[in-house]
Amino acid sequence: MASVAASGNWEPLLNDSSCNMPQDRILNKPFISDVDTDSLYCPSWVTITGVNPQDIAFDFKPNFIMEPTSMTLRKCNFSANFFTDLASKIDTSNVRFLQVFHQIGSDILNISDLFANFPKLTCLSLSNVVLSDTWMHDIFKSQKRPLESLSIAGPVLAELDVCELATFFNKQQQTFSFYLTVNDTVFPSLKKSLARKFLRRKPENASRKLTINKTEVFYLNPKFDHRAVRTMQKQNKKSK
Repeated sequence: MASVAASGNWEPLLNDSSCNMPQDRILNKPFISDVDTDSLYCPSWVTITGVNPQDIAFDFKPNFIMEPTSMTLRKCNFSANFFTDLASKIDTSNVRFLQVFHQIGSDILNISDLFANFPKLTCLSLSNVVLSDTWMHDIFKSQKRPLESLSIAGPVLAELDVCELATFFNKQQQTFSFYLTVNDTVFPSLKKSLARKFLRRKPENASRKLTINKTEVFYLNPKFDHRAVRTMQKQNKKSK
């Protein structure tokens, strides 16, 4: 069923591109009221399921500020202009956490368009979507802010370049976590490649980590962590 739901100060439901406003969906008091006691609501989380952006309509828009900080997109056809069209209906400029999963159709997810319309994004979760072979380079080139976390579940066909992966890690936040799901038959060779830049045991000054298939954890070797190297160099100078 096509739907849009929002949560935070209020949780509306949208079915077949029209919205209802059930009173039992009010979660908290509105953040402001005008002199006529009409409430003004601003949801923090919006979920869109099986809806094309151009079909979204909000009849209550004068009372409703759609500026979420978190979004979930499910079972949508992520065409080339999907995220641009979405941003024309919902203000996505403050979204920091985004889930995108269960893609309908075979279009490659437009990473550049995604980050262009989610400029403050720091946490991204992708599951069962179509990614290009250059997805890591695309994120690296398109992201506006260092990521705090990235999760990719589903088919990732391109082989991981470990040197590129280390460079990618260095662009992210110091506490960056990358959660990746791979086929069990691929893992042995990937594990061997990761040993060039990553460690299984957590070093004292390592914090960026890669988790594969929920259980296998790797830490970026401090020797290849640019920030850790700079910190060590400063400490060595002070000790002299």
